Amino acid sequence: MNAKSRAGYELAIKALKILQADQQVPYFINWVARNDNVEDFPNLVNLAKEAGVKGIVILESKPDADYVLQAVISKENFLKLAQYLKQHKQSELPIAVEPCFSPLRAYINNYYLWNRNTGVNKGCGAGRNSMAVDVDGNLIPCRHLLYPERYDTIEDYWWNSTVLDKLRRYEENKGEPCRSCYLTQNCLSCRAVADKVGKNLFSGNNYCPVGEIKK
Repeated sequence: MNAKSRAGYELAIKALKILQADQQVPYFINWVARNDNVEDFPNLVNLAKEAGVKGIVILESKPDADYVLQAVISKENFLKLAQYLKQHKQSELPIAVEPCFSPLRAYINNYYLWNRNTGVNKGCGAGRNSMAVDVDGNLIPCRHLLYPERYDTIEDYWWNSTVLDKLRRYEENKGEPCRSCYLTQNCLSCRAVADKVGKNLFSGNNYCPVGEIKK
C-alpha cells in the first residue's frame, strides 16, 4: 500500500524497530490520506500500536512535482475515515489531523480532535502561525508554497512580506465553493493546493469531498 505513493517501506519499518528498541526518543507516524489507502488505515493503527508509536498525524495529499493531485480522496472514503476517527479511542493511541487538512478537521464535529477554544489552527497556517526557510536560505510561507523572499530578519519578513499579507487576506477574497460552503467559518483549506492546482492563492477547494453550498 505504501508503494502506491512512495518507496522505502522496509526502511521505515526498520527505523521504527530501532526507535522502539532505544526507547529514548518519542516517535510518530505521518500518514497521507489518499483514496487508495483509506481502507488500510486501521492496519496502520495496529502497526503503530505494535511499534510503540506515540501517535499518528494524518496529512492531506499535496500536488506532486508536476502539480497534479494523485488519488484524490472520494466523499465515500472521506466519510469512512471521519467515522473511524470519531469512534477511535484517543487514549489508546493519539491521532491528530494536520491543520492544513482543514476540511477533515472542520467536518469532524467542528474541532473534535483539538482545543476548540483557541480558534487559531482552524486550517492552513502558512503566514499565520508558521513559515519556513528553503535550502538556499530564502524565507517562504511554508515548505509547499514556493514564494522565496529575502529579508534581513525573520521578524521583518513576518510583518512586511507582501506574500504573507496576501495569504492573511484569504477570508476576504476566498473563491467558490469555499465562500458559500456551510463549513466556511471552520475551514481554511491548504493554500499550496490552491496555488499549485488552482493557480491562485485565493482559489476555493474544488477537490473537497464534503463541501456543500449553504442552503
